[in-house]
Amino acid sequence: MTKATVKVVGDEFFAQVEQVLEDALESGAVRIQSAVQNTMPGAGAQSIPGPGNRLRHIPSTPGQPPGVRENRLRPSIAIERKRLRRRIGTSVEYARIQEYGGTVNNPGGVPYMFIGPGRIAFISKKKVAELESKGRTVKRTKRSQATLPPRPFMRPGYEAGRDPAIKAITRAFERGMEGVSGL
Repeated sequence: MTKATVKVVGDEFFAQVEQVLEDALESGAVRIQSAVQNTMPGAGAQSIPGPGNRLRHIPSTPGQPPGVRENRLRPSIAIERKRLRRRIGTSVEYARIQEYGGTVNNPGGVPYMFIGPGRIAFISKKKVAELESKGRTVKRTKRSQATLPPRPFMRPGYEAGRDPAIKAITRAFERGMEGVSGL
């Protein structure tokens, strides 16, 4: 007759394993986040003098990461943390169209006024009412469409950080499991 030893583990054991997994996932997510931020050089974007002493933005080459204009995208790359899950992304409203490209539809009808040679300002409904009450005509934008090519920034960073993240997760898990009691 063969003897077998069965060790029953309880909630404490599973809580320890879950914490090890959380730490390992965090280690990998930080590697991906860092890789995404580091692959966003902004190279190719330029600002050149334009009309009325204003700078004119020249976008980066299609297929390259978006150029830095306001420096909002890079610092917005964040880790969303949920139980045993990490998601790296951004909440910047224009991120998706930069990453994948697409068509932007402007329905038109936005009121504006000229504020100098070649310069316009969008104006509020209150300002429109004020100008129209004085008999002035308010111009409105026309319906338009713009197609933007992809300028990926997340996918190249993910590709650059995937292998280091997998190694970091594996190392963190192995180190963490050494300290788990009940094994």
